[in-house]
Amino acid sequence: MKSVLIVAIISILVILGILVATQNPTIVVSTHDQSLNKVDCETFHKYSLLMNCNLKGKDLRYTNLSGSNITGANLDGADLTGANLSDVDLSFTSMFGVNLTGADLTNTDFSNSILVGSKFNGAHLYKTLFVNSNLRNATLVGVNLEYADTSGAILP
Repeated sequence: MKSVLIVAIISILVILGILVATQNPTIVVSTHDQSLNKVDCETFHKYSLLMNCNLKGKDLRYTNLSGSNITGANLDGADLTGANLSDVDLSFTSMFGVNLTGADLTNTDFSNSILVGSKFNGAHLYKTLFVNSNLRNATLVGVNLEYADTSGAILP
């Protein structure tokens, strides 16, 4: 019953997003307690609003979420391998043990986020913001932090 309600709400929001969007449909989802684990990833698009969503453990490999707002979300244990997260606002998110291997994180904002134990191996980190983020035990093999902002961050 709960999942049917979630799907119905998301369907309505997708229709509204299609009416408002100029180039791509927009999903407007904001929920503190509901998990979207049963939602098909193909419903996510560029420029999505997924603020405060529970995406814990979600398989989002190679998903294009560029330009999206995902602030305050729970992505603990999610797999974002090869995902396009350029220009995404991921500030104030919980991302324990997230796999971001090979992800495009250009201009992504991780400010004030918890990224403990996350994998950034081979990720593109050009102009990525890690301001006041916790990157303890994160792996950053094959990445260039030269233009990333790590002000106040707890680094590995």
